[in-house]
Amino acid sequence: MATQVRLITMSRGSSSTLDQPDDIQAEVYVSGSGKFCLSLHGRELSEIPTEVFSMEELNCLFLGNNGITHIPRDIRKLTKVQVLAIQDNQLPRLQPSMFHLRAMKVLEVSGNQLTEIPPDIGSLQQLNQLYANRNSLSCLPDEVCTLLQLEVLGLNDNQLTSLPAGIRNLTKMKILGLDNNRLERVPKGICELDELIKLGLSGNGLQHLPAEMENLTSLRELLLNDNDIQYLPVQLYWLESLEELALSNNQLKSLSPQIGRLKELRILGLNSNHLEVLPNEICELSYLETLGLDSNRLKALPDHMASLVNLKELYIG
Repeated sequence: MATQVRLITMSRGSSSTLDQPDDIQAEVYVSGSGKFCLSLHGRELSEIPTEVFSMEELNCLFLGNNGITHIPRDIRKLTKVQVLAIQDNQLPRLQPSMFHLRAMKVLEVSGNQLTEIPPDIGSLQQLNQLYANRNSLSCLPDEVCTLLQLEVLGLNDNQLTSLPAGIRNLTKMKILGLDNNRLERVPKGICELDELIKLGLSGNGLQHLPAEMENLTSLRELLLNDNDIQYLPVQLYWLESLEELALSNNQLKSLSPQIGRLKELRILGLNSNHLEVLPNEICELSYLETLGLDSNRLKALPDHMASLVNLKELYIG
């Protein structure tokens, strides 16, 4: 399952068309945190209404799920915008004027037609969350690695083959989504992000995992489904904060007895591998709730499976 990195937005009921400027003014609301917000989500807009650019007090602008193909230069007038969500439109590029919004903390541009992120992204030094899932990105500019406040980076469903070496500088990163790209190895810079809580690498071309992953001591979710991984380095079993380990549809033939060290595991996905036997130590995972073993070569299960008293779902066949 791909890592789901989503922006949670607020919206309010309204008509599906905007005929007059007053209609837009009526859509402005104050969020629970006191921010002035405008939601024009899902209005079949082909462009951003010009009236929006006179609302210089706006803090949040939601424009998702329209048919917008261009961001006008006038967007630079919205200097107080902290959240700009323009996902699921038809943008072929990000305009330089966007990067004058120096107060921006959240930028959501998923589901467009982007082939690159401009180096100007480095101007957004307050950026905390960047979502660019479901585009056609083949690389990232080095300037992304200067966004030292970044905690969430969503790059699922692109065409990335590597990451800049400077990714190691993003030491506040907590969630990194790289599912369904073209990575053949785990960029070692990722292994220095010791505050990472969730790492998605499913659906790439990974065959091996680096020993340096042992540094990811805060990691709770590690998603590695749909790769070509043949074995797990012993260091992976040292990530004792892991709650979910997803390894379905790989080439695993065995697991180390050290899997018993992953005492916090709730979800362990091992469907569609080549496992012939499970180590007895898997029965020491007392918090385990979901265990996927379907489509392997198992002839028997460990004798003490009954000790997994919290197990709610067992997939085997």
